[in-house]
Amino acid sequence: SYGASACLPHSIIYNETQCTGEITTNNDLSYCKLSWCFVDPDNCHKPNVASSFFDQQANSTQYYSYETCGNLDSYTVFDSVFDKFKGGKIRVQVPGDDSVGVMTYEEFKTTGFTYGVKNSFKQYGKHGHALTFMEDVLESLEIYSFEVVPRSEDSLAFSPGSSFTACIHDIALNNTDICVGNFWTTEYRQQIPGYRFTQSTFQDHFRVLSRQSGDSSGSFLSVGLATKPFEKELWILVLLMLLVMGLCKWLIEGWDNDDDYPTKDRVDSLSRSVFFAFQAFFGNGDFKETPFSSEGQLSFLSFAFCISVLLTAYVAQMTTILSRAETISTEYKDLDDAIDKGAYICAMTAIRPELRKRYPKLSRAGKKLVGFESAGHALEAMEGGFVYGDTLDESAIATVRSDWDSASPDGYCDVAIVAEMEFRIMQTGAYSNPADFTYFASDLFKERDIDSAAAHCDKQLLDGITLSIDNAYAVSLELSYPLGYAVAKAKATGAYGQAIDAAFNTLPNDVCETKANENVSDSLKWEQLFGILFITTLVSILCVVYHYLKVYLTKGDRFVKEPGLRNRLFGYGEGAEKKFGGDPQSNYVHANREARLKAREELSFDLTMVGDALHSRHKVANLCAEKGIKADSPLTLSDIPSLFKTMLMMLSDTNIKEDFKKLYVGDLGKGNNNARRRPSVAKTLFGRKKKVAPARRDSIVRDRIMGGRQLKRKDRIEGGIDTGEEKEERE
Repeated sequence: SYGASACLPHSIIYNETQCTGEITTNNDLSYCKLSWCFVDPDNCHKPNVASSFFDQQANSTQYYSYETCGNLDSYTVFDSVFDKFKGGKIRVQVPGDDSVGVMTYEEFKTTGFTYGVKNSFKQYGKHGHALTFMEDVLESLEIYSFEVVPRSEDSLAFSPGSSFTACIHDIALNNTDICVGNFWTTEYRQQIPGYRFTQSTFQDHFRVLSRQSGDSSGSFLSVGLATKPFEKELWILVLLMLLVMGLCKWLIEGWDNDDDYPTKDRVDSLSRSVFFAFQAFFGNGDFKETPFSSEGQLSFLSFAFCISVLLTAYVAQMTTILSRAETISTEYKDLDDAIDKGAYICAMTAIRPELRKRYPKLSRAGKKLVGFESAGHALEAMEGGFVYGDTLDESAIATVRSDWDSASPDGYCDVAIVAEMEFRIMQTGAYSNPADFTYFASDLFKERDIDSAAAHCDKQLLDGITLSIDNAYAVSLELSYPLGYAVAKAKATGAYGQAIDAAFNTLPNDVCETKANENVSDSLKWEQLFGILFITTLVSILCVVYHYLKVYLTKGDRFVKEPGLRNRLFGYGEGAEKKFGGDPQSNYVHANREARLKAREELSFDLTMVGDALHSRHKVANLCAEKGIKADSPLTLSDIPSLFKTMLMMLSDTNIKEDFKKLYVGDLGKGNNNARRRPSVAKTLFGRKKKVAPARRDSIVRDRIMGGRQLKRKDRIEGGIDTGEEKEERE
């Protein structure tokens, strides 16, 4: 009952050789699970195929059909059709080189090719992604060898300008079974009978190639251009340096410099310092701070010098980048411009009919639309590899080579139409190799004193796609369906894209880009500016060390001690240090003012009273001046006695620290050249002969001053005199 009377998966039921074991739908044996049956071909309108499973007479052949059972026939595709092509019986033909799809090994360029049965295209002397992919497809069909055949004379006569079209003609003549390469599926080729294209493998996009004119104009700035002058590692070092500088400035100036750091809160003042450091760099040297201490000034000078160097390097590198990123001007704007100006347009012969259909204006160009066998020859004609044969037939113009001894090449091609992939190959110098393109080996080219590898670097692709054409393999009618199916299946796995990537990885580096960027780098490396960054950071750290060494050595001479380094950073410490370092609220400006008011209410005077008086008078004077009001608030000579009295009262106040009184009284008069000849203020007030206890001495001084003032005021009040000054003093 094998195949008879019912639709069943007979291949599994009867354990066919290839259908035993695990069968999946993702391999070439997917037909094993499909139902089929034998049919009468005369009475079956569904597809059916003669069976080769049994050794039968021709008149008793059985016909099977998967379609009758509702399935697609994959058995015929992967088995019976290719049986007769195994063992080197399938014929292939490889046309001329095309970009990276088909390339010739260097040793075979001189020795030539040998035809016959080959196990790989490498044995024939060719390589490329189109050949690699086809080898993989044939191996999946268990075809491990093939016969390479040459082009026939009839096909060369049919298409002298394109070896690819000639190969298709050979399939139609049954001289070959497969043409391996990147074949453009043009309308002209599709009209040739006797063959078919497989599924498209990829698409070529053609653009116009024009010479550069030398003029340039600014281009649109790309995203991320602002960071391009410095490489990533250098940006990291710059940002770290700015953070360190912000920390160092805060440690040095953050305690005493109330103008730049009005709050002593650790987070607020430190973030302010870091912000100013970043503003100095990103604000083009806009420094917002004025250091008070000598170490702070030294640190600021080193920081300012570093910022100056960084900004100069940044601007210089950005200028270089912008000058190199300018849009290059070309001789022609687009294809229409070239046609209107009567330019000679060179393209490959195979795409000229497609170009004329898409651009009717090209019909006016006539013989100025010149056809070539390959893009490399069209580019060679732009340089001077051919002379224009005006009297020759249009299809033969491109075959006239220059005679190096009798005529000079004129480089008559003004523009060329090439695929984007071919432009990438051009930039590697492959299309100006003297071994392949003889003009670049001639004495005429050598007189130009140009490196042959960079001969085409003066050409630029214009914007806009001129033409897009699919690529495919050309195969015989017998193989069109099964081989096309195998190609589509292999392409779906990404094999063709991988073959293209592998082929491009074998190409040399971009000669044009290397030449343009010679000795020029888009981004400065971290090694180039590490020295200035390191020195600036080191100077700042040394200034911090010096500052806190000075704080430690002079902490007994300060009225309000500056906290130590550990206290400033982490808030550690006891007593006053913990108050200033660990309790930020006590150090705000408004908190200090509240403390001063409370001290006045409790008659506990402080030196800050003098500062408040001076500040208040100055502020009132400025406000009045802005309003146009004349005021007498600024201090005058008459105010000096009152200030002096206030200071004396402070000295007599028991709430003032003894260390401060000792420092003030002991230092009064120091630095004066006449200090030895004049009696000091302390001697005048307290004398040297009579020793009085400090408490008693303070009481005597206060009684003298306050008693005299009260007696004088009492006399004036009794006399009916009460001046404004006395009223103010009384209040």
